[in-house]
Amino acid sequence: MPKTWKTKLIHSDAHAPEGFRSLSTPVYRGSTVVFPNAAAVQDTWDQYEVGYTYGLYGTPTTLELAARICELEKGFRTFITPGGQGAIALINFAFLQAGDHVLVPESIYTPNASLRWKFCAGSELKLVFIRRLSLRELNRSSARTRA
Repeated sequence: MPKTWKTKLIHSDAHAPEGFRSLSTPVYRGSTVVFPNAAAVQDTWDQYEVGYTYGLYGTPTTLELAARICELEKGFRTFITPGGQGAIALINFAFLQAGDHVLVPESIYTPNASLRWKFCAGSELKLVFIRRLSLRELNRSSARTRA
């Protein structure tokens, strides 16, 4: 029985020819990831153990980039975020805790400033916005200061 156009959208018989080679890793999109069955989907965020997961983190593109950065930096693991704000938020959530004193430049990216204010509400973090880093500002720091 011939495939309908609806079936062909998902199960196409059209394919690019084999044999193309490049020195760079192709860019893989993570909006739709195909697994052999539902049981094979494991979103444990540990590609070193389970292979690929759903989303932008865990495609061959991001995993190779992370591995190359890790190799160059002589690291153990590298985590790629989709953007700068996500990277900064990851650091904030990972390292800041109640009672920390945070020096923040006034020139901070506005969405990140908003995130920090929301994150600090009720968390007992003390934010100090500074015009530029100076010895005077550093002298106001404490043992709980995080830059």
